Parts: sequence; structure tokens; C-alpha cells
Amino acid sequence: MLSEVTGTVRAVVLRAGPRWRVRQFVFDPTDTLDATMINCTEKSTMRTAVLWVSATGVLTGEKSGALVATAAGGVLAYQDGHIKLGGSEAPILEEVASGPLSVNGKPLGAMTTAATVSWAPWIRRIEQL
Repeated sequence: MLSEVTGTVRAVVLRAGPRWRVRQFVFDPTDTLDATMINCTEKSTMRTAVLWVSATGVLTGEKSGALVATAAGGVLAYQDGHIKLGGSEAPILEEVASGPLSVNGKPLGAMTTAATVSWAPWIRRIEQL
């Protein structure tokens, strides 16, 4: 983690054993980093994990078997899944959802394929009379 305020860099230690590959980085509105990692130790079906790293570089949470796990303002978006090797001409990594995207434990039935979630700030419009 790099702090723009102090200019310091902190390393977060991942579990020993797996060979991790970064799938994506997403920052939530509180500057917590949500890192989707792939365990590349397995060849055909690779396990995923989503790690939460606070703005101070502290590992605050981890969900194994997740394609998405990100929180904002107490609202958690989550989707089970894994990565598999695919492609015909050139190998690609394919996200495979094991369930629908859920927000605070409520599944969104229309979101059954692999989803990416990012948070946008609430916009309030003030109307003057």
C-alpha cells in the first residue's frame, strides 16, 4: 500500500504456499483496497480470494472462493466463484460464478454471470423552491 499523505509503502503479507496472481484492484469510498487474487498453484481450476487492505496497509478481511467481495457504508457486495483457464487460440483466464451477485446477503437474480462491482458516491439533488 502506498500512502500519498506520508509517502510510505507498506507490504501486506499473503498466506504462504499459494502462487498468487492479481486479477483486479478496486478502491472503495473509504480508500480500502479490495484485491482479487488468483491462486495459480492449481492448473485448470484456480481458487480465488478477495482481500481487504485498509488505507493504513492493514489486512482487514479475506473471502476465499470469491470473485467479488467489497463493502461501502456497511453494504457488502459478494459473489462466489473461481477462475479457469480457457480460450481456443490463446489462453485466457475466465471468471466462473458459482452463484448470483448478492448485496447484503440478498441475491440479485439477474446477475448470475461473473460481475465486477465498484461503488459510486450518492448524489443528492437539492431543489430550491
